[in-house]
Amino acid sequence: MTNWTPQQIYDLLKPNAYELTLLGRDLTINVQTQIATQTSSGASWSGNPPVYSNFSAIIYLNVSNGSTFSVIPDATIAHEYGAAWSQYHLWISHSDDWTPYLTERNLLNNQLLDSNSNWSRNELLADDYRMLFGTPVAQNEQNYINPYIPDPRTVAGLKDWFLNVWAA
Repeated sequence: MTNWTPQQIYDLLKPNAYELTLLGRDLTINVQTQIATQTSSGASWSGNPPVYSNFSAIIYLNVSNGSTFSVIPDATIAHEYGAAWSQYHLWISHSDDWTPYLTERNLLNNQLLDSNSNWSRNELLADDYRMLFGTPVAQNEQNYINPYIPDPRTVAGLKDWFLNVWAA
């Protein structure tokens, strides 16, 4: 179906995947040509306030000629893994509370949030991950998703915040 082997996908993923041992058992990568590259994730919850568990994620990689993945594979896999990683911590570490992230990025109450894909909180968080934890190739294959807010690499202390607060 494609020219990508499972080993090639893994070799591309591994250096772009912080905490892969944590997410790996609950992560599926579907290499295909039918649907656009995207990440789908979920978790179950119980209680009030909710406690989330049973996280799982599927990264769909469209490997068709001319697809985003075929053109910029490192950036794409880092971004999509970043979507899974950030959603894991949103639910498991922060009980679906966006406030810590939005506050840290100075986006709390920003009226543009979720108005389009460049302002989607999920996409911003995934691309923050790519720019902070992706390989140099993943960082440089594509500009940051939103030109109207600071590139996460220029925000003092943001990477440490992700390591010590978001992923705690």
